[in-house]
Amino acid sequence: MTPENKELKKLNRSLQRLVKTTNITSKLKKLHDCSAESLKIGCKMSTVLDQDQVGRIPGFIHELLHWKYEKETETVPYTIHEEWMLATETQIMKFISADRRRLAWWRKVCRKQFGK
Repeated sequence: MTPENKELKKLNRSLQRLVKTTNITSKLKKLHDCSAESLKIGCKMSTVLDQDQVGRIPGFIHELLHWKYEKETETVPYTIHEEWMLATETQIMKFISADRRRLAWWRKVCRKQFGK
């Protein structure tokens, strides 16, 4: 396993832990100014995705990444922060998609969060 894949594996596990330990409510809704939005208060998180603009798994993971890296990026300008999240999302989605079981786990989570 390459060093990059080791880091992606750690990130995947970290995101899975976040899903398991955070009370998350999610819904699908048309959004006009963005493809997804989320709000976190304590251990509760609410996400809204516009599935016409973004896929469920990538959109959900993107919102989780915002909260995972919240502390590290609080002083970074929003445009740089968003580019960082998009680049990270792209890499983690490649990693997840490369393994049947990892992808199945995230599909199951998204079905639970958003329904079928």
